[in-house]
Order: sequence, then structure tokens, then C-alpha cells
Amino acid sequence: MRILIAEDDEALAKFVRQGLEGEHYSVDVLSDGEQARTAATEFEYDVVILDLNLPKLDGVSVLRHLRTKKPSGIAGNDTAQGRAQNRRVDVVILTEHIAGSNLLADAKPSKPSAAIH
Repeated sequence: MRILIAEDDEALAKFVRQGLEGEHYSVDVLSDGEQARTAATEFEYDVVILDLNLPKLDGVSVLRHLRTKKPSGIAGNDTAQGRAQNRRVDVVILTEHIAGSNLLADAKPSKPSAAIH
């Protein structure tokens, strides 16, 4: 399983990465929204763990882009490569505060900041 962590807090990103790699997941970490949007669009991730307050491009914009570019299936490209490129990625929002619940995310846990800092 390949996971992308889009988080600008280095300590938190390291903490989450270590936990996931300890369970033998393949993990990439990016610290800004533009990089996260590009990577999540170009590469095949099973899960994106996404901070909403990223520099350069906020997490909500990244999520909206993913839901537009990888909505849920083959989208007219019925080849193995097309299915992989268009497969909907699961997104977990990782933030301290969530202003609204209609963000199209698959999960919204709170940041474990007390355990890290």
C-alpha cells in the first residue's frame, strides 16, 4: 500500500510516517499543497493523508482537485492503466479544526499534537 502524507508540520509528518513505515507501508511526505496535488494526480496512492492548512495550496483545494480528477472509476478509459490513473483515492483529512463536514473526505481525525510536541 502506498500512502502520501501532505503535512507541513515536520514533527507530525515524521511521527505519522514512522508509524506507517513501521507497519511496512510505502510512504511519501510532501510539505505543500502544490506538490501534494501534483503527486496525488500523477502517482497511484491508496491513501492521501491531507492537512487542510498547507502552504502554496490549501488542503481543501487539493481534495477538490482529486475528486475532480479521480472521481471514482474508469471514466471512459477502460484499460488497466486508465483504471489505475482514474481510481478514486481515499483521503484522510488531518487537521486541528474542521469548519465544515461536507469536504468529500473519507475520514477526518484530529491531529495528535499533544503526543508529538
